[in-house]
Amino acid sequence: MRWLAAAAVVAAAAAFVAPAPRVPGTALGSARLVGGVAGLGAVAANRVFLAPALAYGAQSRADLLAVAACAGLALDGLSLAAIDARDAEPVVLKGVRGAGVAASLDPAARTAAEWAASSILAASSTIKTVFVYHGGATILRRGVLGDRNAVDDTAVTFTDALAGDGTYVPSLQDVPARADFRYLPRNAQAALVAPFAGGALVVACDRKRALAPRDVAWLRAVARRLGDLLS
Repeated sequence: MRWLAAAAVVAAAAAFVAPAPRVPGTALGSARLVGGVAGLGAVAANRVFLAPALAYGAQSRADLLAVAACAGLALDGLSLAAIDARDAEPVVLKGVRGAGVAASLDPAARTAAEWAASSILAASSTIKTVFVYHGGATILRRGVLGDRNAVDDTAVTFTDALAGDGTYVPSLQDVPARADFRYLPRNAQAALVAPFAGGALVVACDRKRALAPRDVAWLRAVARRLGDLLS
């Protein structure tokens, strides 16, 4: 029956042209998604139960148009619906809270390293550990510390990070690379190595996937600035 297909097309077109704020997560997205799926179901039911035989000509063209309109409405609703990955739960990192700075640092280098560490810990609620590696040695550690006091600069993950743009491990406990971060708390959930000229910044987080792309970009910017101050 062409009237059912026509009704689906008209309803979908009205939903598209109706003025409404395009805000993800609003009821608008769910309503359009439900409306599109319902329209597709109605067209399918029309073809299976109401049409006495496979329709040709005008009926087929109307059904195709209705399917396209309802599918578009459903996809539009899906783009507006809030479908977000659930954040992992934070854990209490196993270690001792503390700090250490290399005695050999001059006052300017010490101030720069302490600035970077304190800024990172203050700006992020998920970063719990900071190491600064420069000139072939660990010059600062702060936060929740593990059993070892120095970055393992022979670990493959670390050397690869220094040679490239850095390394972000969003789920540290689930990958073999965990063995390369024994200096971090043993239950650290995520880790980032951000290289700079002559060294690297290493941070550990208390939950998986803790760092969004903007967080990674910010940490890399801090590392580059630290490298400028230490050079």
